[in-house]
Amino acid sequence: MATIKVFGSEYTPGEAAIIYAQVLDDAGMPVSTATVVVSLFNQDDSKYLDSAPMAYIQGSNGLYRTEPFLAPLEVQRMIADVKSGNPGVFGAEECAVTIWTAKIDKLPTDPASMLELAAVHGVGSWEGATPTQMWSHGDRRLTSPKASFRV
Repeated sequence: MATIKVFGSEYTPGEAAIIYAQVLDDAGMPVSTATVVVSLFNQDDSKYLDSAPMAYIQGSNGLYRTEPFLAPLEVQRMIADVKSGNPGVFGAEECAVTIWTAKIDKLPTDPASMLELAAVHGVGSWEGATPTQMWSHGDRRLTSPKASFRV
């Protein structure tokens, strides 16, 4: 049976967004010649995208993508409804527009800021620590004033 896998993501309001899909034929082999479109539904069930075409990614294993589009300005959960012709298959995946994704780009990465964060939160703290700091912590314990997690 042919299948389609849809890959949504989380976006900041107004960010350039892309939806991906993978189309496989009845034998589970990648399809590079399908006609693939996506409709993206807002939380209120109205369509944000209506049958937007998805282009095959050259050299991929049946991957398709939309042209970049602007994510809605409203924070919300959305559903991407993808369909393919030849083979005729359907798939869906949740997409989200969230505020917290904007904060990721604003995390400090310079050494002085990282030392300041470590002084405030402690090396190995999940609050303000880098992944390297967390995983290099001696006993691999993630701590905070509220909880302690042993990995």
